[in-house]
Amino acid sequence: MNLDGAINFKDITDLTQEKATILYHKFFWDLLHLDDVASQTVADKTFDLAVNIGPTHAVKLIQESLVDLNRPVAVDGIIGPHTIAAINQVDPPTLLATLREHAKGYYKM
Repeated sequence: MNLDGAINFKDITDLTQEKATILYHKFFWDLLHLDDVASQTVADKTFDLAVNIGPTHAVKLIQESLVDLNRPVAVDGIIGPHTIAAINQVDPPTLLATLREHAKGYYKM
């Protein structure tokens, strides 16, 4: 945060809610194009996973879930238009249930 090249205790204690909001939005929400996800619940769960396990792992989990639901997407951890389109074609409660199962498996590892 203070641009010294290292994130340390001082950076965290100086982090305001406004700065944190900007960082979360830029490095998680925008990075994953979650404004393009039709279901707010699916977008929120994907965001939550990205914050907790990292964006790449979160995207892989949702891609694995899509594959399980017969939506052929590459499981590469990159969220692009094809993955977003597949997300938006699946019933949100069904996708969320499958995604939660994949997340549970991830956390058990």
